[in-house]
Formats: sequence, C-alpha cells, structure tokens
Amino acid sequence: MSGLTAELYELGFNCGIELEIYIQDTGTYTSLIIEGFRKGVDEPYTYDFYKQTFYPHYPNKITIYGEQLYPLN
Repeated sequence: MSGLTAELYELGFNCGIELEIYIQDTGTYTSLIIEGFRKGVDEPYTYDFYKQTFYPHYPNKITIYGEQLYPLN
C-alpha cells in the first residue's frame, strides 16, 4: 500500500485503483473524488479533486476543487 493510499484511507477515502481513484461518500447522492493521471510511465501522478452529486432525476453536478495537483511527500 502506498503512503498516499494509507493517508487517504485514514481520512475516510476508499481506494478504487491504487494511485488512480479514491472516493469518499459524503451523503446519499454525493461523493468526494480524487482522480489520478500521468502522461508517461516515468512521469509523476497529478490529481484532480472534485465533488460529484448524482441526482436520481436531474443532471449530475460537479464542483471542482483542484486540478493537476501534486501530492505532498
């Protein structure tokens, strides 16, 4: 388990794919999502952090808190 995964687990996030997707449900229809990307094998991951609300009969709503962020070491 990576240090990032361990730290996010302590904060209440569940790991979907290690270093790539972390989700924390904050309500019935709302989740905080941290999504990792990298451009090449030797490149570090950057992360987008956003909240997504999945309304049952309305369009989803996304609130972006940060894009292309680097984790602190």
